[in-house]
Amino acid sequence: MLKVAAHPSCRVCKSGLVQAVPAQRRERQNPRTAVQDELPLGLPAYRRERQRRQAAPQRAAIGDLVLDFHRAFDLPRNAGPTLDVAPQIAALRLRLLAEEVGELREAVNAADLIAIADALADITYVVFGTAVTYGIDLEAVVREVHRSNMSKLDASGLPILRQDGKVLKSEAFVRPDINTVLALQRSLF
Repeated sequence: MLKVAAHPSCRVCKSGLVQAVPAQRRERQNPRTAVQDELPLGLPAYRRERQRRQAAPQRAAIGDLVLDFHRAFDLPRNAGPTLDVAPQIAALRLRLLAEEVGELREAVNAADLIAIADALADITYVVFGTAVTYGIDLEAVVREVHRSNMSKLDASGLPILRQDGKVLKSEAFVRPDINTVLALQRSLF
């Protein structure tokens, strides 16, 4: 690669600190990327890091991780939405959740950030485990609830807040269609 000024009026190019593309014209490899993403220039650290993250393998979804746990320990799981869960298993799921919420309460009262993070992770794990037990794709349900929650903004795009900070529903609020999400859900395994 040649060290040449790529843009005559550009302060960075004039400085000679970049290595520009040789004079021949290059075809863009992907028309959806920005030109600067394809130029073989010395990239600033933040751009190198962004490209490294984009090239990294996708992380497994939380539901998939918890499903792996249920498989490994032969815990109850269902491939699709069902109420066919033994009463003692349903009661266990509720006790586990109450136990983890109690740990969160203790961590908050102790102002222990690490314990708060741990309790939140444990609550999430138990909630997703309960979803696996009932055969629910919880991530799909959460996306639908998020779509609905975003409709709580008023006509001006502003939130309506109760005095304690709780977000209230506006006239534009649209209920989540969880029934359809469950009806269209693919098998968990």
